[in-house]
Amino acid sequence: MNRRIYLGGWLIIGLAILIVLYLGYMMIFPLRVFQYNSPHTIVLNENHVVSSGENLILSVNRCKYVDSTITLSRVLVNDIVYMLPESKSTLKKGCGAYNISIHMPSDIPAGQYYLHSTATVNVNPFRTLQYSIDSEAFNVTKK
Repeated sequence: MNRRIYLGGWLIIGLAILIVLYLGYMMIFPLRVFQYNSPHTIVLNENHVVSSGENLILSVNRCKYVDSTITLSRVLVNDIVYMLPESKSTLKKGCGAYNISIHMPSDIPAGQYYLHSTATVNVNPFRTLQYSIDSEAFNVTKK
């Protein structure tokens, strides 16, 4: 009877160690998940000018190392902070430059802005990473 209790105790300790090691692994790996390859996104609109209600065209150079959905939250920054709707990116693994189009709200005031983007990657249930990048400055004009 005592031998069974002794072996049961060691079995529970061994399982606890395995669980802690597994959780530690999930908190650390994979090491490389996502990265931006340039310090900012490049505005492709002519003369860095976009009219309210039209699309801002940006070039983003990035590498994605895992197949997981990325949630993108974007904010237009000037004297005011204007939040844009969140979106999901389903791009596959790999590196490259991508052109993206972002619709400018029709009620945004004219002025000089930059776009602050945050990419949130849910690697697994225990690990969420965020990566941020700003765009070049651009001017918004009224139609």
